[in-house]
Amino acid sequence: MDKNTRSAPVFIKLINALFGLTIAVSTVANVNADPGTLELGLNTEYTDNARLSATGQESDFKNTASVSIDKSDQFGRLDSYIVGDLEYYTYANDTYANSLDANLLWDANYNIRPGSLTWGISDELSEVTIDSSQPDTPDNRTRRNIFTTGPAYTMNLSKTDFANFTAEYQRVDYQTDGDDNDRFNLFSSLTHLFTPQQQASVNYDWTKTLFGSERELYRNQVYLSYRYSYLQFYFDGSYGITHLKGRAGTATDETDSNTWNATLRTNLTRTSTLGLTYNRELNDTASGFDQRYNDSVINLTETSVVLLTEWSLLYTKNFSNNSALDGRIFHNVSEYLISSSDEERNGVEIGYSYPLLHRLTVGLNAEYQQIDYNPSARTDDKYDLSVGTSYEYIRNLFFTAEIARTQQDSNSPINEYEENRVSIGVRYLPSF
Repeated sequence: MDKNTRSAPVFIKLINALFGLTIAVSTVANVNADPGTLELGLNTEYTDNARLSATGQESDFKNTASVSIDKSDQFGRLDSYIVGDLEYYTYANDTYANSLDANLLWDANYNIRPGSLTWGISDELSEVTIDSSQPDTPDNRTRRNIFTTGPAYTMNLSKTDFANFTAEYQRVDYQTDGDDNDRFNLFSSLTHLFTPQQQASVNYDWTKTLFGSERELYRNQVYLSYRYSYLQFYFDGSYGITHLKGRAGTATDETDSNTWNATLRTNLTRTSTLGLTYNRELNDTASGFDQRYNDSVINLTETSVVLLTEWSLLYTKNFSNNSALDGRIFHNVSEYLISSSDEERNGVEIGYSYPLLHRLTVGLNAEYQQIDYNPSARTDDKYDLSVGTSYEYIRNLFFTAEIARTQQDSNSPINEYEENRVSIGVRYLPSF
């Protein structure tokens, strides 16, 4: 039995496990749980360029079965949270092999001494891009698993001052491309509460990463952080210095940079919100930190040190006719310090949904990205446009349809492509 044949029973087992978890949560005594959400879906999509290639386009039908879950529970002293989705797909003309895509996060904390000492364990399974300069196809993705566990301790020094200490072991594994590694993390902070809505902290983080073959990387970060919230206003930010030191055999190399992050959210009116993020982080490409930043794609073809700078501006608006608008502008730069190369992305996204009838909703989504690669001087302009409908046939059962087009123009003709897609599907959200 080959690998693709084994994927189908694995998918069935995962679905059964999710249903078993839901049933167990509702029947076990002394369990506090929110209802959570579970979504089942079937979808068929036709594409006229499945490989997103400049020449020799191949058309195909992609058939997908999916499960999505968002659930939190409390089993005595154990707090548990699981969120994500599983997607098993096949291509009718075998353009790509059958596969199970998984994007799941399970996060749990056992309260050894409630309020002061906990033991955490989490597992994050995700599909990530291998080569950021190539189209996002199944052949250019690999599965990454990040397992983390360790204790956290909070020490109350006074009514307004407390210290936090966390020790973690982390294992990062890639299914194919990528550099597997073991990480040992120590995080510490000293926090002062000015008011219930305002606090400031002094923080120190230390990480040792083992890549094997006598390769090690040490990361030290010292930073100040500040958090403030009042009514409809929220701000969380930090500023500090990050230092990296790598060793391969007897050779060593090191670098440092100022790093920061800032998140601002506010309600402009009762029906509109504005959000701003600004981040700068120095890390290695195999660390998994790219999962925290939207639209930042890290190249995994080789392990390197990357300085990521990004900002985004988000606006949402709900109208009196129950329609909704959201828009986002973003910018990010990934600087690979060892190879002296960088990738810069600038883009804008717009989404609008309108309730055409009582049970029928129409949605429009558009996105534009400009991507610059240096020192190759390659520039891509990527356009995405989709129009879709969702019809609620009966309660929690939806039929969906969508037409979409993607076009990428480039000053490198081999990287240009066009794709048109048509899809129909059904979604079911069972009630518990």
